[in-house]
Amino acid sequence: MTVSPRSSSQNSSYERLSVSDPVVPSSDDGTTPRHVAIIMDGNGRWASRRSRPRADGHRAGTENVRSVIFRLVERGVGYATLFAFSTENWSRPGDEISALLAILQEVIRSEAEELHSNGVRILHIGRLDRLPAELSQSIVDAVELT
Repeated sequence: MTVSPRSSSQNSSYERLSVSDPVVPSSDDGTTPRHVAIIMDGNGRWASRRSRPRADGHRAGTENVRSVIFRLVERGVGYATLFAFSTENWSRPGDEISALLAILQEVIRSEAEELHSNGVRILHIGRLDRLPAELSQSIVDAVELT
C-alpha cells in the first residue's frame, strides 16, 4: 500500500540517508527524502520474545506505523510505501493469517477517513484477488475515498 499527498510539491533528493531523525531520516545535505519504504516485519517475533501472542505484536506494529505515517506527513515526505502482507505470509499458521487479515481490515476501516482528512492518498499495490472479499472491498473503498 502506498500513501502519498494529493499535491506533489516535494523535493527530489535521492541521496544517501543519515539517521539524524530516527523516524524520518534526512539526507546528508539536510533535505527530507521524497519516498520512504517500510517493511512491516518482526512484529510477531517482538511479541513472542515478550511471551505474548503474535497477534499482539501485529497490533503493536500497526500502532507504530500509524505514528510513523503521521510523522512522515509532518516532515513533508511525499510518499510512503508499506509492505504489509507478502506472499510468504500465506505460509503462516491459519490462525495467524486470520489475525493479520483481521487487523489489516480493522486498520483500513478505522484510519482511511483520518488519512483522507489529513491529505493522505492511499493506493494499493498487489493482488486483491487473493484477499477475502470484505478486505478487498475495504481497500477499494479506502483508495476511492482518498
